[in-house]
Amino acid sequence: MRFVLFFALFVSSFVFFCFASAQAQIVNMQSALNGNISDGAGVIAEARQEQKTGNSDTERLAGQATLTYKRPDDLWLLTMRREYSSDSGESSADSRFYHLRYRYKLTENWGWEAYAQEDADRFRRSKSRTVFGTGPRYQFSPIGSLDLAISAAYMHEDERFSARDDEISQADRITKRVSNVFYISYEFEKWGTLANVTYYQPEIGYGRNHRTLNEASIALKINQYVSYKFTHSYAYNHRPAEGIQTTDKSFIQSLSLKI
Repeated sequence: MRFVLFFALFVSSFVFFCFASAQAQIVNMQSALNGNISDGAGVIAEARQEQKTGNSDTERLAGQATLTYKRPDDLWLLTMRREYSSDSGESSADSRFYHLRYRYKLTENWGWEAYAQEDADRFRRSKSRTVFGTGPRYQFSPIGSLDLAISAAYMHEDERFSARDDEISQADRITKRVSNVFYISYEFEKWGTLANVTYYQPEIGYGRNHRTLNEASIALKINQYVSYKFTHSYAYNHRPAEGIQTTDKSFIQSLSLKI
């Protein structure tokens, strides 16, 4: 029964967020922050490669590494991501992402987080986006295999945009937001994990200007170190750079190595 309820939640969110397309900039960090993180140092690495030939020659390369250091009362996490692709010899994607986070355990369920992030995406006209945030987090497990977490953080966002040919550069932006996160996952000991996370980041004083991300994933366990992951995500940005659409959806397959 528990599986049926959770699976229904997963499917409903997956279907609901399949009706849009284009761009936004929230990146889901919850899959790296939750679950069984061993004490001491750890590494999680993911790599993706796609190559097509025929009507067009396409190559896509992406890599991500997450470093963790955990002690009984705190956790350090650093994630680095790089993505590049080309179509018929022309670059079609070029982005980077760095995220550093610290979490301190206040009680069995309550914690406090602080983070810094820098990202850029050439084809979304994002020259540089710097984020700083801090706030409380509440995590609990009503049953053994079900994990839930809720957090809210003050977030300072500084965006710088790149200009297109024959266009005037867009003015830089500084935005203050509240970053709200709801995370739920159900782990099956033998074969893997179902997870869903929602981010909602309204601007303080102007709630209409918000960023939203919903990401649903299935991680299939190959062995204790390797898993194969399917992820569907929907993202919305109310105020993107000029000429960039407000929404984005993607389906990703990835191989993950955890040490």
